Formats: sequence, C-alpha cells, structure tokens
Amino acid sequence: MSTTTVTLTQTREQARQQVAAALPNDQSKTKAGDDLVKKLNSPEVKKQAYESVKTLAQTIRNIRGGFISVADALVAFDAKNFKDKDNNVLSLGKEWSPLIKEFDVTLQFSLEQATDAVVLMKTVTAVLGDVTEADGKDLALELNQFMKQLGAKEAGALEMKNRFQQLADDVILFNAKIDVALEKAEAKIKMDLESAKARLSALEKELESWNQKLNVGAGEIISAIAVGAAEVAKSLFTLDFAGMMGAINSVANAVSHDAELKKRSECEQSIAVVNGEIKELLARDQDLATFRTRLADSKKVVASVQAQILIIVDIWKTINLDIHSLDQALSAQLKDNPVITKFFLKKLVVAKEIYAHLTLLLETYVEQTNAANSQ
Repeated sequence: MSTTTVTLTQTREQARQQVAAALPNDQSKTKAGDDLVKKLNSPEVKKQAYESVKTLAQTIRNIRGGFISVADALVAFDAKNFKDKDNNVLSLGKEWSPLIKEFDVTLQFSLEQATDAVVLMKTVTAVLGDVTEADGKDLALELNQFMKQLGAKEAGALEMKNRFQQLADDVILFNAKIDVALEKAEAKIKMDLESAKARLSALEKELESWNQKLNVGAGEIISAIAVGAAEVAKSLFTLDFAGMMGAINSVANAVSHDAELKKRSECEQSIAVVNGEIKELLARDQDLATFRTRLADSKKVVASVQAQILIIVDIWKTINLDIHSLDQALSAQLKDNPVITKFFLKKLVVAKEIYAHLTLLLETYVEQTNAANSQ
C-alpha cells in the first residue's frame, strides 16, 4: 500500500470521527447547518476566507522574487570560491536552484488539480440545484458517482499539498545550510590566517638572524680583504705562498658573505609573499563579513518564502478538509435515509452553499495562478 493511500485512509477516518463527534444527532446537525449558512453569508467571513487566495498572484510573484534574490546572493558567494578546512569549495547556489524549479513544477501541478476540482465542484453544485423529495434515488446515484470522482482526484490534491509542504520545509532548512557554509568558510580563513601569521613570525626571526650575521661579518670581511690585498702584493715579491693562501681565504669569506646576502634576500621575498597572503585573507574575511550580512537578509527572504508557500498549503488544506467533511456527512445521510425528507433537503442547501464557496475559492486560485504565470 502506497504512502498516499495510507494517508488518504487515515484522513478519511479522522474526518469521519470528527464529524461524528461534532454532530452526534440530527438536532446538532441542523444547528450546525444553520450556523454554517449564516457564516458563509457573512461579508466579513467571506473577506477573511478569500483574502489569501485573492492575493495569490502577488504571493506567487513575491515567492519567485524571493527565490531570485537569494539566488543572486548565492551566486556571488559561490564566485568567491570560499573553502572549508579540507579545501573543499563551498557551494550554495547549486542546492538552491532545484528548489526554484520545484516551486514552479509544484505550482503548475496545483493549477491542474484546481482546474479539475472546479469542474468537479460545479458538477456537484448542479446536482444539488433543484432536488425534490422524489429525487432520492437519482440523487444517490449522482452523488455516488461524484464521490468516486472525488476519490480519484483526492490523491492528486493530497500529493500537491504534501509537495508544497515539503518544499516549504526544504526552503527553511536551507537557512541552516547557509549558516554551516559561513561557519566553514570563516573557520578556514581563520586557520589560514593563523598559519600565515606563524610563518611570518618565523620568517621575521630568520631575517633578524641574517641581519645580525651580516652586520657583524661585514667589517671583518672588509678588513680581511684590505689586509689580504697587501699580503698578495708582498707574497708576489717574496714568493711567500702561505701569505697568498691567507689572501685566498679572505676572498672565500667574501663569497660566503654573498651567499648569506642571497639567503637574506630570499627571506625578505618570502616575507613579502606571506604578507600578500595575509592581506588577501583579510580581504576575504571582509568579503565573508559582507556576505554574512547579505545572506542574513537572504535568510529573512527564505523565511518569507517559506511562510508564503504555506499560505498555498493552507488553502489546499482547507479545501481538502471541507470536502472530507461533506463526503462523510452526505454519504452517511444517503445511506441511512435514501428517501429525501424536508429535513435532508435543508442539509443539501447547506452543502450547496459550501460547494459554491469552494468553487469560487478554486476558481480564484486558478485565476490568480494564471495571472502570476502570465507575467
């Protein structure tokens, strides 16, 4: 048995129990019917009932605008190639894009369901139109056929509602992914900064050491070269080879000094490179702070999108529950008393009022959805 079938069975049973508990006898059912008609005909109730669905086109536009706004921020974030501690590139845009597509697909699916439901509602409203006491059997057949059609459509309506609900849940969960990505990027930058600063400190100590060596040795080498030059001249005239070796050693010391100068230069270059890394990391840290602010705004948009998707869920939840209640009430009445009485005719008037309002609700839903899709 599929999940949808199980859910439908549970929903029907819940509706049956709710109707039985709320309307235990004919007196309570009559009062409920009278109260319902009064409420349905109340201008204030009508206004409240259709306020959300009448602004559905704007709600859909707001949702789409929210999706696009968040997508822009995420694309900019992805373009910076922030990484985590394992050097994995952090990407949010790729996970967000499917949600945008899912919204449009689900909205189109809901439009198809609503269009079918309008036809169904108009059919049953017509059936309930001019019923007399002698029309019991015909009405029973008509309503039985209607309930079969309703059962076939109900699975689609439930699937649509669940898809919107799942989408709303996925959207709000995305906020947590934004937080995780920002924390990972921040941790990586902090780790790299600490590493770069440690390397810079070591290089600065190394440079200081080279400077001390070079400063101490410079005077000795200059003196040695001057003495060595004199010794060379003297040795050439006296053929003093030992003196010549002293001069050669002084030249070797000068060569060693050049090597130390080269190493100091390399150290200075390394320091410049690390300073550049630190400067870049600080800039990325600033970028991340900017994105944190921008994505904080996006998180508010995400929450708004989720809330507005739930408006659509609530519309369908209301329709679904109302239809279930009518299903249980009408089926029970026809089963117990197939001969229509004046008392039951009054109940049919209530049912007709409800179906007429549901039809208007669905027609408005279709109209508003088409309006949003046409822009």
